[in-house]
Amino acid sequence: MTQYLITTFTDSTGQTFTEVVKPRHNQTFTVVEAESNEEALSKYKKEVFINSFRLANKGVRDFRNKFWGTNK
Repeated sequence: MTQYLITTFTDSTGQTFTEVVKPRHNQTFTVVEAESNEEALSKYKKEVFINSFRLANKGVRDFRNKFWGTNK
């Protein structure tokens, strides 16, 4: 299922605008809570690193389970 980014903002006149954006085929959206651009990028990079480590660890466990039948 396709994901969409929906943003809503209110301008100085009080009018509310809503925008729906569909990511391109090579694009993803990530929302990060931070006080600055630098902090947001740092948090994003940390999360990407942690997720890649988890994925690699899962691959090792799956490999071990498939070939040695162990769940250690």
